Amino acid sequence: MRSLTTSPEARLGKLRRRVDAADRRLLRALADRFSAVHEIIVEKEAISLGSFQKARWEEVVATRSDWAMSLGLDQRFVSALLRLIHSESLRIQRQSRKKGKQVS
Repeated sequence: MRSLTTSPEARLGKLRRRVDAADRRLLRALADRFSAVHEIIVEKEAISLGSFQKARWEEVVATRSDWAMSLGLDQRFVSALLRLIHSESLRIQRQSRKKGKQVS
């Protein structure tokens, strides 16, 4: 609810701080996700599993699409975001495997 006792600039500043806090949480969540990717690499290597599993990717896309819809988020945006995040996850996995082969 908008307060009539504060100026538009003060309300704008408060909203921007809210966006800043959300961005910080989002980046922390991404850092946590990529940390999990590094742990997944170890487990995949232990069972000789490749970086990309089609069934898992399809599951991720389907569930996240449902989550996006329930949160009122644009599914095209979420799909593009997921592709970007997945691309980075695969890059991390390829880079790790390449380093592992160089060490051997």
